[in-house]
Amino acid sequence: CPDTYCVNMAADGQLTIEQLFSQLQAFGRKGDFAKGFKIASQILKRSPNDRVAFQCKVVCLVQQSKFKEALHLMNGHVTLSEELHLEKAYCHYRLNNLLEAKRILESVHSRTPSHNELLGQVLYRLEEYSSSLALYTDLMRHSQDEYGDEREANMAAVLVGQLSQSPDTWDEQLASQLRTDTYELFYNNACMLLHKGQAAAAEAMLKKAEDLCRQSLQEDPDVLEEDIEDELGIIRVQRAYALQVQGKVDAAGKLYAHVLKLKPDDISLAAVASNNIISINKDRDLFDSAKKAKALVVDGLDHKLTKLQKQCMLLNRCLLLLYTNQIDQLRGLIGKMKPSSDLPCLLHAAQKYRDRRIQDAIRLLQDRVVQHPDSSLTAQLTLAQIHLSQGHIEEACGVLQSLSTLQHFPGMVSSLTALYQRVDRTAKAKEVLDAAVAVWRQRKVQDESAKCLPELLQQYASFLMRHCSPEEAASVLEDLRQEKPSDIYVLAQLINAYSQFDARRAEQYPLLYSSFYFSQIVCQFLSYGL
Repeated sequence: CPDTYCVNMAADGQLTIEQLFSQLQAFGRKGDFAKGFKIASQILKRSPNDRVAFQCKVVCLVQQSKFKEALHLMNGHVTLSEELHLEKAYCHYRLNNLLEAKRILESVHSRTPSHNELLGQVLYRLEEYSSSLALYTDLMRHSQDEYGDEREANMAAVLVGQLSQSPDTWDEQLASQLRTDTYELFYNNACMLLHKGQAAAAEAMLKKAEDLCRQSLQEDPDVLEEDIEDELGIIRVQRAYALQVQGKVDAAGKLYAHVLKLKPDDISLAAVASNNIISINKDRDLFDSAKKAKALVVDGLDHKLTKLQKQCMLLNRCLLLLYTNQIDQLRGLIGKMKPSSDLPCLLHAAQKYRDRRIQDAIRLLQDRVVQHPDSSLTAQLTLAQIHLSQGHIEEACGVLQSLSTLQHFPGMVSSLTALYQRVDRTAKAKEVLDAAVAVWRQRKVQDESAKCLPELLQQYASFLMRHCSPEEAASVLEDLRQEKPSDIYVLAQLINAYSQFDARRAEQYPLLYSSFYFSQIVCQFLSYGL
C-alpha cells in the first residue's frame, strides 16, 4: 500500500517526531494534504509549540482550499502564527477580503518576493494598477526563476487595467517591451490594442492567441479537451468583443453564443458573454435577453468583476427592465447605482420619455445639470438630444454651447453651425466659429498644441465662402496655409477665394498642379461647394 510507511518505532511503540515529519514531508510531495493535516496534528499533540508543524498544518488547510478553517486556526494560536503573514494574507485574498490582505502584507517590514507577488495581485484586484505595476516591475527585474512567463503575463494584465483606468499614466514604453511568445502575452497585448481603439489589430492578435493556446495546451498530455475549451473561451469572448466594436455584430453574437453553448465553468466569462449579447440585442429579442440576464446575478460573481464591468452589467439590466416596462423593479435597481453618476437620472428620464412625459424628462435633466454642473456631461447631451427630437433647435444649441469643455472642438462647432443655419441664424453660427478659432489661436500662442486649429480654419473658410464672404475666407485661408503650407487643396481654395474679389492677386499664385492635381481640385471644389 503506498500510504504505508515501514519505519522504526520509539520504545513506547509510537513514531518519533522525526519520523512523523518524514511522513508529513512524503504526504506533501504526493499532494495528499488531508493526511498531511492529520500528521501535523499528531506532531502538535506531542509538541504543541512546534512552529514548523503548525505552519504545515495551516498550509495543508490552504492547499485544500479551506481558507476559513485556516484563518480560524491561526487566529486561535496568535503566538504560533505571528510570522505567518503570507498565509493569513493569502486566505483573506482567496476569501475576497482584499483590504485586509493588503493591510497584512503592507505591515510586513521586510517583504520577500512571495509577499510582493501576492501584494501585486491584491492591488490588481483592488484596481490600484499603478502600485501593482511598480511591484511587478521590481519583481521582473530581480527574479530569476521558472515563473517568469506567468509574472510577465500578470504584469501585462496590470498594464491593461492601467490603460483602461487612466490612459494618461499608462506606461507605453514598458508595454512595448513585453514579449508576445506565449498565448497569455498575446492575449494581454491584444487587450491593450482594444483599449487604444485598434480593434482590427486586436482581433488579429486574439486569433493568433487562440491558435497558440490550442497548440501549446495540446502538447501537454495531462490537459483534457474540456480544459482547452475553457481556456479558449476567454480568448474567444475577447475576440467577439473586438468584432462587436468594429460593428461586426452578427459574427460577434455567434462567437458569444458558441462560448455559452459549451457551458463554461468560469461564471465571470459566462456573465461577460451574456451581457454583451444583451447589448447587441438592445430592444429586440427581449425573451433571449431576459434569459441571458440570469448569468449577471449568480452568487459569487461580484468579486470576479471590475468596477466598470459591474457598472455595465447593472446598466444593461436596467435597460432590459425599461424595455420590458418593469418599472417597479427598474426603480429598485436604479437605487443601487452611484448617485454621483448621471446614469440614475438618465434612466428615470428615459422612462418618462418613453411614457411621452417629455417635459418631466426635460425637468429631470435640467435639475441634474443645475445640481452637478461639473459632472453632468451625459445629462446635458441627452437634454440637447431631447430638445432636437422636439424640434427645439435653439434650446438644443443653448445647451450645447454651455458645455465649456467641448464647445470649441471641431465636432461640436460643426454641429452648432449646422443647427444655427437650419433656423437661419447665420450670424450666430459665425460667432461660434469666430470664438472657436480665437480659442485655439490663443492655445497655440501659449503652448503650441492647437491641433484642432487647421480643421477649424477649414470649417470657417468653407462657411465664409458659402455665405459670400470671399475676402474674409481668403484671410482665413492665408492662416490655414501657414498651418499646411504644402496642401494643394488649401492653395486651390485660396486662389478661388481671391478670384472672386481680386483676380490679380489670384494670378500671383503659381499653378503648381498638373492635370492630376487639377482633377483632384475640381473634386475638392465640389465637396466644399466652391
